[in-house]
Amino acid sequence: MAKENQSTGEAEFFVTSAIVNISPKVPIFIGCGPPQKILDLRSSELEANILLVRASDASPVILFVSLDALYVGPRLRQDIEAELGRELRDVEIIFSASHSHFAPMLDDTKPKLGKVVEEHYVRVLSDLIAGIRITLGAESSKLVKISHHRYRTRAPMYRRRVVPLALKNGKLEFFRSQWLPHPFRRLRVFSDIIKFTSVEGIEACIWIMPCHPVSYIGPNKISADYVGVARTALRESVFAKPKTPVVFIQGASGDLRPSSIGLRKLDSVKSLAVNLLYGPSFIPFNKDGWLKWVSGLTTEFMGAIREASPIEKAPFEGNLVTAQRHALRLNDYFEFAYSRERFLTIQSLQLAGVHFLGVSAEVSWELRSLLAKALDDPELVVGGCIEDNFGYLSSSGQARWGGYEVEGFLEPFSLIRRACDVESELFQQILLVCSEAESSD
Repeated sequence: MAKENQSTGEAEFFVTSAIVNISPKVPIFIGCGPPQKILDLRSSELEANILLVRASDASPVILFVSLDALYVGPRLRQDIEAELGRELRDVEIIFSASHSHFAPMLDDTKPKLGKVVEEHYVRVLSDLIAGIRITLGAESSKLVKISHHRYRTRAPMYRRRVVPLALKNGKLEFFRSQWLPHPFRRLRVFSDIIKFTSVEGIEACIWIMPCHPVSYIGPNKISADYVGVARTALRESVFAKPKTPVVFIQGASGDLRPSSIGLRKLDSVKSLAVNLLYGPSFIPFNKDGWLKWVSGLTTEFMGAIREASPIEKAPFEGNLVTAQRHALRLNDYFEFAYSRERFLTIQSLQLAGVHFLGVSAEVSWELRSLLAKALDDPELVVGGCIEDNFGYLSSSGQARWGGYEVEGFLEPFSLIRRACDVESELFQQILLVCSEAESSD
């Protein structure tokens, strides 16, 4: 286990930022997409949003790098650390992926989901390093106040439903969780925005949104999905500038999905059986349905932006700032064939009173709720899809009922589960990291 700790005490905060265009210029494979390469030059631009938060003495507190991609992967982080390791410690960097299913693959640990095109990867790596170096120059830093706003979102819905009987891969399953909407489980799901505001307005924001970007309309399209729509709305508003960085972190969405449901088209015996046995299931959005859904999601986001408190003074005198990063050997939990060592990482960050917990997994909303309760921290902000996202991390209760989020993802993610209680062990590891972070305050 690797651990580092930093503390800056009460601090004035400054930010520098960069936005890097990472749209492909060569044919690529998209995450979870078709088996052939595609190049969609008409698509919306893909971005890397980079935000460096500094203390008053100009030393880095934390660097956020958010990519429009399915996953970050271990190679990208390691390659960037090899280049910038003398300027930034690993505890000072948080890499996240938007989890867009319509962006080029950068993670080479999951070839069954899509292959990495080396020419595209090398260009993204080079441009990212250049962008990070821009933020390391303190000449354009802005003095900011940090504020946290939480709002309820109705964009996602629970996607696990235990059914008495199901036919899966030619085998009967009894009382197991299936990938179906749960009509009686009305979750209170929240999204979080961390705003960095100067006397001139919003200089940057971090958006933690628990909903997979999996529903962009049209095949063979490259897109940042709803993430790109919402950040464009912010940049075109009176609250921000055209180049305001929006660091997107996928929230605890491992058991959530966009609320596109309905009866399947009667084009097969299987579709008829699903309709008769289970009723409405998850189906793709049509164009009008997606536009309505993303419009509602963006309205929620912009409503939260508008509720920002006015600036009373600057600089902002924040609470004690601490950052911890633990790296666990992934091979202790799963078998895999990969040339580099892989790690499951847990990052705990206290920044001006906001407690952010990042996990290199698609954390379920139920697990996030259990963590908040165990830590007695209802305001806990949980993010997933950081660094080497190994797959899904559910609660022990969810694990008892199986399903895609427990064992179904293993084959497409090129993993074999070891004989251990992964869910319980990792839950305890996360609590340990958070408790050690508290003791270091």
